[in-house]
Amino acid sequence: MIVITEAGNANFKAIQWDISCLRKPGPPQVVREEIFLVTKQILTGNSRVLRERFDSHQSSDNANQTLRTKEDSISSMEVWLRVLHNTVTPNTYKVAIDEMWYLTAAAENYEFDITRLKTWFDEWYIHQDLSRLSCQQLLFPCLTFDHSQGFLTASREAVYGVPGHIEEDNPTRFSLPRFRLTPIVTQNLNAARGRIRPILHAALWRPAKQLLDAHCSCKEKTLFGYIKALHGTGAWPFDPVWPKECVDDILSKLNRFSYQPAAHACTSCRQNYEAIVKKAAQEAQYYFDGLCLDCMKRSKSGPESDEEDYLNDNMPTPDDWSQPCEVRHGEPTWYYSFMGRREHRDAILKHLRGRHPKMRVPRVNGKNSTL
Repeated sequence: MIVITEAGNANFKAIQWDISCLRKPGPPQVVREEIFLVTKQILTGNSRVLRERFDSHQSSDNANQTLRTKEDSISSMEVWLRVLHNTVTPNTYKVAIDEMWYLTAAAENYEFDITRLKTWFDEWYIHQDLSRLSCQQLLFPCLTFDHSQGFLTASREAVYGVPGHIEEDNPTRFSLPRFRLTPIVTQNLNAARGRIRPILHAALWRPAKQLLDAHCSCKEKTLFGYIKALHGTGAWPFDPVWPKECVDDILSKLNRFSYQPAAHACTSCRQNYEAIVKKAAQEAQYYFDGLCLDCMKRSKSGPESDEEDYLNDNMPTPDDWSQPCEVRHGEPTWYYSFMGRREHRDAILKHLRGRHPKMRVPRVNGKNSTL
């Protein structure tokens, strides 16, 4: 028995099934069983489902009241019970990331208020070695438990660190497949990743276009040398590279770019091509900060009564696209975090750019960026 509280007056029996076997012929397999000593009043006060279950298992001895649950894990149920009883222990911060999906399932099955887990999840996140966790796995938990910085970081890492098409990674996809990100989240992450490519391409092509338009006799040799050096990085051209490699790896290769035009080339040909490529890679690196949960929540529902109020609520300040968000970010993050209708997003951008046509966006890292 696991004692959730010494003042307990009821037993709560949790059965952990092999959920992946429930869809197969034959009896389901029990992985583990555990009895928790709990306070009946706390459970019934936090769950209509459990209140009805207790009422249907009347007993003359409260301590013998036993309720069986399904689609739970023992670890996630202990977390929930300790959070509800305010008896959280450090061991709960050691649960695996898989448990976040089971915690969500328990909230749905027993109608627990999932916001009760926010403080616990914030502490769980601090205790994790994030280098061992996939950013694609962290997306759903950080969104579900409203961890703004974690979601911003995970979504940025997905855009820059995932090769090819971005998808979430649900470690319980065979047992709890219904708990997943809404499609628009991954769609916008892939859109942000896709936007980096033309921005980077335009910056790298600009010197080549200048050489093509030049009238000097040394432009052909200089252009050939520049394109050859780009190709030598392994990051150019983008067509065969972009679908297979992550953005971080592509930018890392571009940062190794090395080319010096011939000493006898004309002044217009003797540009600092290494600085040009480095600046292009740097701008691409700082383009996207990740998705912002606050922007997503503000824009998600759409105008229910007054469209003007909705637009004003989602209107960032001209010099800070992250006001009044919990995390700092630039315009691209605001843009891809907008969950409302496209015409509303475009109306906000048109309003801001009409009033501030030369507006530049201060970034956390000191770099400026616009869409």
